Amino acid sequence: MTETVSTLRGAVQEAGDQPVREEVTSPESSFIVGAPAGSGKTTLLVARYLRLLSIVNQPEEILAITFTRKAAYEMKSRILQELSQAESEEAQAALERGRRRHWDLQLNPQRLKIQTIDSFSYSLVQRMPYESQLSLDYQRLDNAKEIYRDATAQFLGLIYSDDTFADDIASILSLLDNDYSTALRALISMLEKRQHWIAPIQAIMSEIARPNGIERLIHRLSKVRAKYIDDLIESAAASIPLDLHFLYKSIAQYSSQVREIEFSDL
Repeated sequence: MTETVSTLRGAVQEAGDQPVREEVTSPESSFIVGAPAGSGKTTLLVARYLRLLSIVNQPEEILAITFTRKAAYEMKSRILQELSQAESEEAQAALERGRRRHWDLQLNPQRLKIQTIDSFSYSLVQRMPYESQLSLDYQRLDNAKEIYRDATAQFLGLIYSDDTFADDIASILSLLDNDYSTALRALISMLEKRQHWIAPIQAIMSEIARPNGIERLIHRLSKVRAKYIDDLIESAAASIPLDLHFLYKSIAQYSSQVREIEFSDL
């Protein structure tokens, strides 16, 4: 495979895009395909996978990685369906390659290495226990809530020690009315969603470390808050029927007139 990486953007299902489709499924180059949902990216991946099957020595040489198990299952099912129907040139070439090398993919679909990122990472750890510094009985957890609970409990327990985090833990508890259970639940929830806040927190800490960083940070946060409030007001106003707008405006005008009369009487 060459080092060429081409970026193709836009809907790949537009009329007349067949030459582009054939290009991006070619094993000779690498591509980044950007397209909206439902435009046929999975179809392209399936076609490319089949074309790769027609040139490799073993199907395990091809690795396809997805984000979710559902996507991995769908892609594997699509590939097996294409091989079963053998209607496309790519599928026929892949089948011929498999017959010559006795792959029997229909009977051994596990040879198609289509995995989630987590599954692939887990397989690497299993193969390299020394490099990963993990024990041989390492296991993957689909639900790590108990691990988060233990880690959080140990962290909060540092308040009774001379640890450098003791004062920070005391500050956290004071913000939560010194309610240990509330602090425990809050930190567990944060650990479960850490991918959403770690990067922003790192950016904030970097900003604070700079000269006048706190002032700039407060200014940026004020702008974000103002925009959030404006968007909230705009969204609320858009949800109110037009005829009610006139009614609310009349009520507001009447109220202001009443206030003027009351103040004039004073």
